[in-house]
Amino acid sequence: MKWEETFPQLEEFWVLLPRFLAVGSLEYKEVMKTNLRRRVRYVYFVSADDDLRELRALAEELDDALGDEAKGDVCYLDTTPYPYLTTFLRFTNYWLANPRTSAGVGNDKRGYPASDMRVRFCALSGS
Repeated sequence: MKWEETFPQLEEFWVLLPRFLAVGSLEYKEVMKTNLRRRVRYVYFVSADDDLRELRALAEELDDALGDEAKGDVCYLDTTPYPYLTTFLRFTNYWLANPRTSAGVGNDKRGYPASDMRVRFCALSGS
């Protein structure tokens, strides 16, 4: 996690895991706070409703903790429309710093719209 926190000019950080893991990790939350203060966008690839709920709860917790210091985003890409990607995630543990992407901000079809949180919680479309 230290490399994530000290990665030079980090703008975007992708997290590809078979299950959402950040819930119980205090160290990881502190790293995320540091990076959200410096405008980093986190992108989680999720394929389960439970993971999405946990990610939403984490975004709200970070928003409460950071207040006006929050400058970054916590986003997700729902992989269920992409079975090959969902299968890939079952066997994957990847963290990618500053990947090049053309994904645009889309609408959240699961009932979690972007809100007035300072840590912006958003859905990404696959196109």
